[in-house]
Amino acid sequence: MSNTQDTSVRFGICSRIEVAQQVKSAGWDFIEVGVAALLEGHKPDDQWQGRQRVAGLPLPVLAANVLVTPGTLKITGPAVDAAALHRYMQRVIERAQAVGIQTLVFGSGGARNVPDAFARETARQQIVDFLRDSAAIAARHAVTLVVEPLNRKECNIINSVAEAMAYVRAVDHP
Repeated sequence: MSNTQDTSVRFGICSRIEVAQQVKSAGWDFIEVGVAALLEGHKPDDQWQGRQRVAGLPLPVLAANVLVTPGTLKITGPAVDAAALHRYMQRVIERAQAVGIQTLVFGSGGARNVPDAFARETARQQIVDFLRDSAAIAARHAVTLVVEPLNRKECNIINSVAEAMAYVRAVDHP
């Protein structure tokens, strides 16, 4: 048995699964979708149709972005509900594994944006706590979380690669 990993380069594009055939025809290897569009973390399991939606697609959906939908769950600020975030992430990550998604992208500017007059150090700790909890769930389901720096017009925290790496180091999870 070999322990070597597949290091071939694959090219993906952010798109909708409804245009998978055109995406494949254009030469892409996989699709990256929005979490809300496919994994629907707010829907109960009996209403989720993700497996059916990806069945028979001409190329895989290997990544999903906008991990936490803005306006529904907050990662920073006084309205954070850690238990609700945990339940949401458990559901999203289980569904990601079920449809073959290997990477979840933590951009989520609206959910992580620090409210005015809220202590930035508290917000930083809230993000670290969220990522630590989510990383533990992801590890159990063979899903990788990545941190996406966003421009300052999208969000007021994690705006550079260096800042994103500081969070990755603080979480300290493989």
